[in-house]
Amino acid sequence: TSRKRRMPPVLCVDTTALMLYFMLLILLVCGQIACGVWAYVIRDKIFVDLEEGLDSAVDTYNKTKADGKVTVIKEAVDSLQTIFECCGSEGRADYQGNPPSSCCPVTDSNLPHCTEATYFEMGCKEKIPESIKTNLWIIGIILGILLFLEVAGLSAGCYLRIQIVKEDIDRWQSSYSKV
Repeated sequence: TSRKRRMPPVLCVDTTALMLYFMLLILLVCGQIACGVWAYVIRDKIFVDLEEGLDSAVDTYNKTKADGKVTVIKEAVDSLQTIFECCGSEGRADYQGNPPSSCCPVTDSNLPHCTEATYFEMGCKEKIPESIKTNLWIIGIILGILLFLEVAGLSAGCYLRIQIVKEDIDRWQSSYSKV
């Protein structure tokens, strides 16, 4: 009687992990595209919410400044003003003539240098969106590179799976042709 030869399990390659990688990468790419579309659709609302948040934060800042308390909001406003080189929500007038030291440029000794002439004039409501819009192309390039790498990973995974399946078919056919 003729017996059919079966391939030893060692020669069989399981592509389950490869397919899982492929599916997860597809989900990741789709999720990133969906987030990008969503951010584009609500871009105007993001800036409106930012403006409202800045107004509220500066109001809270002024209240805590009078109490002498250091709060998370005070630290956040100070950080924003230092990083973006802006003062208050609309400008330094938001602080009723007494802007904080974070509205001044930092000197070489890491201490703010505050004089009437050195206070930042532009408000954070104007400066932050301007800075974001100016640097948006950098974000776009980085996201484009990531998308390219993910698509390359998808292509490599798909190619690898096809090659593995072809090898399995060739081995299976050659083992049965010898019988």
